[in-house]
Amino acid sequence: TRAMNIIDIVFSDDKNVRQAWSEYYHALCVKDPDEIQLKQMQQAQDKLLEKMAISLGYKDKITWETIQNPYVPKGMMEAMDQQQIIQKGQTELAKVAGAFAQMINTNAANQAPNRQEDNSHANT
Repeated sequence: TRAMNIIDIVFSDDKNVRQAWSEYYHALCVKDPDEIQLKQMQQAQDKLLEKMAISLGYKDKITWETIQNPYVPKGMMEAMDQQQIIQKGQTELAKVAGAFAQMINTNAANQAPNRQEDNSHANT
């Protein structure tokens, strides 16, 4: 994210890069994207990388195929997948804990009047 935040600074004189960055940023601002939106995000990222490569003088060295077929180490992908599993588990755990706390509060509220009635009978 830090690298993304400096695109406007590093490429301040390149309108094409800044426009591609704006389009990519807007594509990323979708909550719960569907398959089509995910594809649009990837295309916007690829276009941004292409504009950056051209701006930096790599037009003939970095091809469209290079951009669309990046190298991603297997270990990194496994770590990313594991992180997603952990985050999903934490979300589910938080939901269960919230439901459990609500159930305990409901039980406590339902039993509170009964205790008062039990105490009033004991004093008579």
